[in-house]
Amino acid sequence: MSVINSGLSKSAISSQAGLDATYLRDVFNKRRTTPSIEKLIQICEVINESPSYILTGIRLDKRAERMLEQFATLPDDKKQLAIELLESFDRTDAA
Repeated sequence: MSVINSGLSKSAISSQAGLDATYLRDVFNKRRTTPSIEKLIQICEVINESPSYILTGIRLDKRAERMLEQFATLPDDKKQLAIELLESFDRTDAA
């Protein structure tokens, strides 16, 4: 579900997210800058959608979202190991 497909008006979403009633309309009409992450989260809670989907267009299940959150907290060397492991699957599948 997205802002457009939520069944709610931009004004209703903005208000329910605790923002000015014209907030989303102004964002869509480029009269406002891109929302802060805090405001994005508020909007996503109203429309029951994940910020990752709104930002990327890729819908992740809860397990994948938790894994990404865990990945984000890893030290850089552990992140690199995880990336290398995942990339090895791509090479294996292609062979």
